[in-house]
Order: sequence, then structure tokens, then C-alpha cells
Amino acid sequence: MTRTTSWLAKGPGTVTGRCGRRVPGTRARKRVVARPNVPAATTEGQTAQPLAPRLVCPVPLGVPLDRLVVVADAHLGRGRDGITDLFLRFLRAAPGLGDGLLLAGDLFEFRFGDAHEPAAHAPVLAGLAEVAARVPTTFVGGNHDRWGSLGWATGRGIRAEAESVALEVAGRRVVAEHGDRQGQVRLSRRVAHALVSSPLASAVYAALPAAIAFPLVERWSARSGAHRDDPVWRARAAERQRAAARARLGTADAPEVLVLAHSHVATVEELMPGRWLVNPGAFYEGGRHAVVGRDLRLAQLS
Repeated sequence: MTRTTSWLAKGPGTVTGRCGRRVPGTRARKRVVARPNVPAATTEGQTAQPLAPRLVCPVPLGVPLDRLVVVADAHLGRGRDGITDLFLRFLRAAPGLGDGLLLAGDLFEFRFGDAHEPAAHAPVLAGLAEVAARVPTTFVGGNHDRWGSLGWATGRGIRAEAESVALEVAGRRVVAEHGDRQGQVRLSRRVAHALVSSPLASAVYAALPAAIAFPLVERWSARSGAHRDDPVWRARAAERQRAAARARLGTADAPEVLVLAHSHVATVEELMPGRWLVNPGAFYEGGRHAVVGRDLRLAQLS
């Protein structure tokens, strides 16, 4: 276990001094993070060196990027064996794979708000803070993790949006959403998602003790169309998403690249000339992710 001294964004002000620069809009608090020693990861022929202990300071956000690493649907906390360790390996690899990181939703399994942060996620949150100190890191919420406050992300130097985010990557406009609102056909599903995404639901959840909150959302997960991994369900979900993306990319203000997740089906497809759909797939399936740059490709940890 490595102990890392960290400076984490906390609120209005600036980060100065040992961080080596001033970062408008944030002030810092110092803490020591215990970071597990996990093996280096390799992907697409590249080797990631373990992150050395260092000061963790927010990097400037909203700057143009050359290569964006995209990951989604890890569903950390669902209980799949080894996924947390795999994601920690990915975090060590990420700064060497691109100059920006996009977390496209459902990173956590119903880990909402600052009041309910399971201790089991502490290593991942510390790792995210370290990555955010090295490359601009952005989070867009998914149907499993957009409830409540996004302070767990912004407080660690991560740009966080509940629904959608726009980025500039390699001269292209990239818009990213989780994708759970794309192609919904059942009225009950649309109504349910609207209810749980409301400020009132977030406030009620934040007020509940963890002993009640966690079982509640686990029951909701089981009854609200939580992902089925059978091929037929996935094929239908992917086709609905493709149709919705094609309609979106045909509009006058469409981006060059639309990033969607949610279906768990990895995709890089040019749906019309110069207009692309990218879905990184489900990270829990062997570390799937995508890279958006001058070229667009799918990748996997090895």
C-alpha cells in the first residue's frame, strides 16, 4: 500500500504553491491517500507504469484534446469478481493512452452523492483523483450513478455533468451522453427514469441512512430494466441506440462524434459521412474501452 499526499478541489478559490500552478475556480484541501499497489496494465501494445506518489491537483478542463480515452459501464459495486482491481489497472494505464479521460456513465452501481460513499470505493476514488491531476477527466452520469450530488467527482478535480457533455478532440466536436435516454420505447421506463433523476428523488435519497438507501436502489436496479446480458436483448438495445444516434447525427447542429454507452455493445460506426457513433462497450467485460482521436478505435486491457 502506497501513501500519497493529495490536494483535492474543495470549492471557490485557487490551487497554488506545491501544485506548481494556479487553477481558477477551486481551492484545495490536503489529505493522505492510501493507494493499493496493483500491477501495471498493457493495452494495444503500450505499457503503463505505476503512478508514482505525487501531489494531486486539478488540471485545466475544457481544453482541446488530441486523444480521448472513453470508458463506461464498469458497474463497480455489483459484486463481479476482480472488476475493481481491473479498473485500478485501467486508471494506471489511462494517462499513457490519451491526453484526456471520459467516464461515460454507470461507472458505479448506484453510488450516489457524497453522503453515501461505500468504503469499498475509496481506492477507485483516490485513483480517479490521481488521474484527474495528470489529464483532463470528465464524467457524464448514467442511469445507475447520476442520482444526487456529483461532488464526489468535482471534489476530485473531475468535470461532471448529469446528462451530456461536449468536448473538442483532434479538431472534432464530440458530444457524450450515457445513452439510457436514447431509443427508449416504453412509457413506464421513461417515466421511471424521469422520476429517479429528479432533484426531489436525489434529496430524499441523500437523507436516507445507508442501511436503507443501498437496499432500496438495489431493488430498483432489479426491477427497472437492469441490463440483461443475453445476445438477443443486447442486439435489440444496440439497434434502438443506432437508430436514435442516426436521427441525432442528421440534425443541423450534430457533432462529428456521438459517444453513447448503456447498451454494453462496443461500436465504432460511421452512420453517415463524417458522423460517427462510438460506444466503448461494458468495461466489466475484460476492460473494454474506446479511444477517440484522429482515428476512432475500440480497445481492451490485456
